[in-house]
Amino acid sequence: MRITETEFPYKPIIETERLILRPIRAEDYLDAFEWCGDPVVNKYMLYPLYTKAEDVRKWIESIDHNNPDAYEYAFVEKESGKVIGSGGLYYHEDIDVWAVGYNLRHDRWGRGYVTEAERAIIEYVNSIRPIRELQGEFAQENVGSGKVMEKLGMSYLRDGEYTKWDGSATFKAYIYSSLAGKKSADSESINGRPNHPAENKIRKISESDAPSICEICSEEMGYKCSLSLAQEKIKNLDSRREAVFVAEVKSQVVGFVHVERYDVLYFESMANLLGLAVKRDFQKLGLGKALLLAAEKWAKEKGIRLMRLNSGINRTDAHAFYEHLGYVSEKEQKRFLKAL
Repeated sequence: MRITETEFPYKPIIETERLILRPIRAEDYLDAFEWCGDPVVNKYMLYPLYTKAEDVRKWIESIDHNNPDAYEYAFVEKESGKVIGSGGLYYHEDIDVWAVGYNLRHDRWGRGYVTEAERAIIEYVNSIRPIRELQGEFAQENVGSGKVMEKLGMSYLRDGEYTKWDGSATFKAYIYSSLAGKKSADSESINGRPNHPAENKIRKISESDAPSICEICSEEMGYKCSLSLAQEKIKNLDSRREAVFVAEVKSQVVGFVHVERYDVLYFESMANLLGLAVKRDFQKLGLGKALLLAAEKWAKEKGIRLMRLNSGINRTDAHAFYEHLGYVSEKEQKRFLKAL
């Protein structure tokens, strides 16, 4: 799987053996109409049958690729260069579940394209936002869709029912889940989330990570780092008031975030970001965002409602990163130090 950046943060081009997966674009509307307007493909879909290609174009234009909770990708067949389907993942925050969805033109059914596409998208999303649970719903008569979900690691959870948006049909359904029939999540995983197959993961720091932390501090933050001091600091972390998470790629620690509880007399408790860094070769892959989300979740679990951080005045790329994730610049400051 090969990843290439696009103009949309955290929505890269993903290349698999037979497909190029990218954010769907308005100019794809004629290819998309070939399945959106096909009664065979549409039979079990929520949306009504499209009768005009222009309406498909309007649908595509309505998609917000800057939404971090929705991945709507075009499936481009390498051999033909055509967009043969679309789909992705869609996050439901209220139940902490990622829903799987997809469409594929009828003459490409039975070739494993949907499984190939969804596996790659799941692997990428899981690398930047650890997935607790996948779910999918399909009409009981739609056996092919059920087989796809089984290949994606899901199994029967419960019966369901859904109605097309225009009310034209209602289907008895099966709801499949990646957690169905499984034991509780591995307690060593980040935030109690279960492990999923992926090259990248976010986890709590361990003492053995000290050499990698020193390297990152030196190369990416410009700080001299004593290995023995780093080992001591990690060993003595106070879990009641601070946490450190690391980003790991193929068992290599390539980034970290350090967050602490911040209390002052004049304001409610806040979470203070003490450090966030990712190795240069692993930047622009969503690891920084995943680390920051881990820090924010830790803060929420402590009952903290506000994050704060300081960023150097000249670090404009970092400023854009934080602003994209909802942080607002409050004021400019100077920092004063005095040796004691």
